[in-house]
Amino acid sequence: MKRLKYILFVALTACTAREPLVNNQPEIKGIQARIVGGEEPSTRAGSVTKLSDYVGRSKFKGGDRAVFTNIRRTSHPIIDFTYPGNGNYEGVVFEAGASGGWTRAKDTDGPERIYWTDAVNPHTFVAYALPQAGDYDWRSVPMTVGAEDVTYYVGSLGDPSSAGAVDYRGGNELIEKEDLLLCYDRGVTAEPGGSVALVKFGHAMSSVRVVVDINGFSAGASAVDNRTVVSNMKLLDQPTLYIWQQSNGIVRSLREGDPYYDEDGRKDVLLWIPKPEGVGDKQARTFTFYGITTPQPENYGTTRLSFDVTYPDPLDPSVDKTHTYTASLKNVFFESGYNTTLNISLNHLNEQMTVGCEYEDWQFVSTPDQSQLKKNSTFLHDTKRASVTVVGDANATPDDATWLYDLNGTVYDIYGHDGTEEHPYQISTAYQLLSFAYEVQGGRSFEGQYVSLDADITFEVAWIGIGNAGSAFNGVFLGGHRFVYGVKDQPLFYSLGAKAKVEQLQVSAGGTVSLGGLFAAVNEGLVSGCRVVGDVELGAASAGAFVGDNRGVLFASYHVGDTKGPAAVGGLVGLNSGTLVGCYHAGHVNGTSARGIAASDSGTIEACFFNKTLLPSSDANGYTSAEMTKQAFTDALNAGLTAWRTSHPSYDNHYYVHQPANYPRLND
Repeated sequence: MKRLKYILFVALTACTAREPLVNNQPEIKGIQARIVGGEEPSTRAGSVTKLSDYVGRSKFKGGDRAVFTNIRRTSHPIIDFTYPGNGNYEGVVFEAGASGGWTRAKDTDGPERIYWTDAVNPHTFVAYALPQAGDYDWRSVPMTVGAEDVTYYVGSLGDPSSAGAVDYRGGNELIEKEDLLLCYDRGVTAEPGGSVALVKFGHAMSSVRVVVDINGFSAGASAVDNRTVVSNMKLLDQPTLYIWQQSNGIVRSLREGDPYYDEDGRKDVLLWIPKPEGVGDKQARTFTFYGITTPQPENYGTTRLSFDVTYPDPLDPSVDKTHTYTASLKNVFFESGYNTTLNISLNHLNEQMTVGCEYEDWQFVSTPDQSQLKKNSTFLHDTKRASVTVVGDANATPDDATWLYDLNGTVYDIYGHDGTEEHPYQISTAYQLLSFAYEVQGGRSFEGQYVSLDADITFEVAWIGIGNAGSAFNGVFLGGHRFVYGVKDQPLFYSLGAKAKVEQLQVSAGGTVSLGGLFAAVNEGLVSGCRVVGDVELGAASAGAFVGDNRGVLFASYHVGDTKGPAAVGGLVGLNSGTLVGCYHAGHVNGTSARGIAASDSGTIEACFFNKTLLPSSDANGYTSAEMTKQAFTDALNAGLTAWRTSHPSYDNHYYVHQPANYPRLND
């Protein structure tokens, strides 16, 4: 595979940093590095096939190198024991030996020795690993964000100077060359003796598996259709340029406004099939394709793929015909370190194709045990306490925790985040969200901490609620415009405390919610820039699509859909003694009494509107359906938000965007 000659991989200089002051601090002489998920867990039963057998690297080899761009104590770092510190070198380079141990590379710049600040407190290690053969298309980009100097790295799958597709059909060797491994570990402590650090690397790209099932494609065991072969699988128009911000460990595709963004940086990706003849008997075969693509956690639009099916011509079986199938899938995500599996079933009788999607850990197996399936799925299959860990459980460790664990008095998530504004706790699976719910129910309020939702979550069972009547959430929940689908039985949050803030979260119902609101039963905090989508049925006497009892603030949020309850119902809230600003409801309201905004109001409502075509009412601030799709309605909402922020400057700058012939949406 061609490589960019004009992109430098490591920008090192001949300068040597000054030696730190040493007061009997232990020296870091070696590294024990492993790839997350590279070793098969003992819980696996029977003989299984790991994705890592086909996709990318599952272990390091002698001669591999890693550039550690950051080594420092995690809490209160000391400049003399921070690398690269003030040195004019990019990072400290370690090289793997044949037996697996890593030592300092002898031909690199930087300090002669590296020391722990101490051998007790957790240290942060940030690094990228080089493959043996070939370099990444990769360059470092120093930038200033706010008052902080940060370094981004920009890379590319394939040759960015070529218009050709990224082609993995030659085998896993081609995938390994572009399988970027990154370390972002905030919990590293010295191994016994103090001279060795154990660090973990994770896959930066997203692995892709496409499974094509032609069961039933053939008319019979002796039919000529049994010669059918699936080939030439392509992901179409994929973004190939990506960026890594080493200060937070996040990898994603480049987007407009990023350094080195190229609007022509999209290419087809040709996937590799290890067994071109397929697996199974003549009539029931599957064809499995593998590759990697760039992480696309923000929705890049519709994912398209194409593949060829070659089969005997029914009119002349001695001649093969080839038909190209194409498919378009919305809301398919490719996330850093995870595998996206597209399952395709073909029906030869009427040329129909069924496509499904699964999300798994990169090192997942094709026949996992259920505990691993639950741990990594974005679908919630049960709400048993035994299905997850919380801080304090014996198995809530860096390797086995569902979400959070305690390390020397500091609580981290399994991605190394400590819940600060700079490094919020990350929720990427349904069972991590369940663990979060049990943490709050157990009394962990998250006051002063941040939690970020990093995947769309779907409930397939009744929900338990985040918190309960005696335990409220009091942290900041960053929805990231993600969805929580199918909430039923309990609200998503049972109680939002006075210091709580939930922003940019989208929720839909999957059945009746027994209390007064889909978002929360009680809100004393701030719900900002959120939306409820679809019809909501509630079971409490005073009910609203967002909140049953609102004592806090609902700001710049809206509900499109019907709201139904057994008694007094409001389109947005039930009882309001708090504040509603710049919100709207577009749908029917059904109850013994129905009002467009709040079923009962003793608080403040400013610039909030409802659809008076669907809800004829004497309430003020009603707009017709036709009026709510006009620019003037969007302007009225934004005018209310602007007026509020004039006297409340700390509120986020959410605003509405006009959509012709549709209701306004919130800005991204």
